[in-house]
Parts: sequence; structure tokens; C-alpha cells
Amino acid sequence: MNPQNPLEQLRDIHLPDPIVWWHPNTPGWFIVFFLIALLCIYLYWHTIKNRKIKKQIHTLLNLPKEQRPLKIIMTLKAAAIKKAPQKANRLQGEQWVRWIENNGIKLNQEWNYWLSQGYLQNHQPPKDWYKKLSHWLKKLH
Repeated sequence: MNPQNPLEQLRDIHLPDPIVWWHPNTPGWFIVFFLIALLCIYLYWHTIKNRKIKKQIHTLLNLPKEQRPLKIIMTLKAAAIKKAPQKANRLQGEQWVRWIENNGIKLNQEWNYWLSQGYLQNHQPPKDWYKKLSHWLKKLH
């Protein structure tokens, strides 16, 4: 070996061992990625559901006032039929109001009257109908 030549003092390059995708520490990361994927799926489904409800409410807002009462009842009834097809389809009047209340939706006196008979006489829904209907649809879906 010549001490004058510094290149002769260098050693060969040794590459590190290849990285293995399955390492004893990785199962925790797979669980984390799986939970993140589940969260993304849930958020996507929740967003789709909320868009559908907002679209229904927007459609009702754009209807003429004469058509609104019946369409509101039809929208609420359709959501109820999806939840309990055999029961909700046959209910009318006070039974309909009781079924709504039994499914976790609180009604005041004005809504109680309107849902049981007011819409049949083409009375306009209470002032906060779009907020209430949006809340109800979220509960029934």
C-alpha cells in the first residue's frame, strides 16, 4: 500500500440491509391506518346523508306555498317509512304524531296540531319548519 495515494486507503461501500415491509413493530401502524380508513368512510357516508337532506329541504323551500304542506308531510312520511315500513305507512292523525314523538322527536302544541290535521286544511307549517324538518330527517335516516 502506497501512503502517498489516499484512494488506496478507502474501503468498499457497504449498503444497509433491505427494508422489510413486515416488521414486528408494524402491526400497530396497520391498526392506525385501518381506523383512519374507517373514519374516512364514516365521514363520507355522513356527508352524503347530509347533502341528501339539504337537497330535500332546498327543494321544499323552492315550492310554492300552496304545495309545501303536503310535500313536507310526504317527505317526513317517506323518511318514517324507511325506518319502519309496516308501522309508519298506516298511521294518520294523532297516531302519526304519537309515532313521531315515540321516535325521539319532540313536538310543541303548534306542530302537534299541524301534523295531525292542519296540513289537511292546507294551513301553512309553523315558522321554523325547515329547521325542524332537517332535524327530524337526520333522526329518521
